[in-house]
Amino acid sequence: MKTQPTIIKEKTTNGLQNLLLKWASKYINSMTKALYPDTDTVKSRNDKNRIFYK
Repeated sequence: MKTQPTIIKEKTTNGLQNLLLKWASKYINSMTKALYPDTDTVKSRNDKNRIFYK
């Protein structure tokens, strides 16, 4: 009897996928900063209330 060889493939990402992921994350970050400019300076949820008193 012959045994069927099992093909074990590691999950690898090629350079193009890495480039697209980096570009997409930078694009999303820049868009959120453009749409919501106040969130740049806010470090945590409680700081939103403190900005008025600074």
